[in-house]
Amino acid sequence: PFVVKSFTRTNMFLSLVGIHLYALFWAVSPLFGWGRYGPEPYRTSCTLDWENPSKSFVIATFVMCLGLPFLIMLTTYGLLIQLSR
Repeated sequence: PFVVKSFTRTNMFLSLVGIHLYALFWAVSPLFGWGRYGPEPYRTSCTLDWENPSKSFVIATFVMCLGLPFLIMLTTYGLLIQLSR
């Protein structure tokens, strides 16, 4: 599945752009009305308001920003272990 030829400069650039756009989407969503930011308990910084009435945002953020990256890492590490044997 992994081929050295697929690691071209263009593929790496497109991957980085895609990752940054993905992060940007989730970072600015509360600024456009989907979800909300709120202060952390010690009021030193802000975070997502997890008790926000917009349950769709909380669920989507949890799945797409925790579940999906975890699944990608699990799959990637599994493939690396398989290839190393």
